[in-house]
Amino acid sequence: MSRLVLSLCAVTLLLPAVSFASDDAAQRLESLRDVNEFQPLRVEDALPMEPGVQGQLTFMTADEEGRTGMLWRPEVSVGIANRLELEVGAELGKLDGQTETGPFEASGLLRLNSEGAVMPGLALKASVLTPTEDVGLSGQFGARMTKTLRVTRLHANATYTAQGDAEDRYLFGVGADTPLGGRVLLLGNAYVERLRDQAETAVGGDAGASWQLTDVLQLQGAFGLQRTGTVVDPRILIGISAG
Repeated sequence: MSRLVLSLCAVTLLLPAVSFASDDAAQRLESLRDVNEFQPLRVEDALPMEPGVQGQLTFMTADEEGRTGMLWRPEVSVGIANRLELEVGAELGKLDGQTETGPFEASGLLRLNSEGAVMPGLALKASVLTPTEDVGLSGQFGARMTKTLRVTRLHANATYTAQGDAEDRYLFGVGADTPLGGRVLLLGNAYVERLRDQAETAVGGDAGASWQLTDVLQLQGAFGLQRTGTVVDPRILIGISAG
């Protein structure tokens, strides 16, 4: 009888510890998935970040058009009521031997619904980009979709960009992310981008990971390739986030 009582006491003490460990793992995973939205990848998920503020600094060796050099992108994002995410960012650096400042970008992501057993999570995103030397004032509008299969999330994006003084373009892409252990998130994407009135098409993809260094600090890295015509442009992306 005494052994039974001791065993029941041990189980009673163990259950809260297991629950706390499970809660910690869930919080770490949620934190990693928050960062995924700010990855320097072309395909995003459909979920706004949790309420709060997050900052990120990303370094890229090539931009979306395949120009090579050193490009820095600071960003600040704000999550509101688990439904809305607002973000401001800019691109600064040197590409193809020329100094680049801008564009500056302001965007908002609005979640339309919560993901269900069958229905994926859906969101709309709109952005405004300031003029640069080659492109005038531009606007972006896109749809985002995310579906979770156990712990792996699948994403689909469709984005249209209306560019002042340049050809409009549209992008279709798919992506995925899945946790590896408690502090690493593997992620990747593939996309096709095309100018509206021209035959020029870019096909690319990225693969990388996000690593949670501390409760508030994450490190991201990815390698990507983009092919336009017969030209293949590689790029390396490194980011650090705090929030």
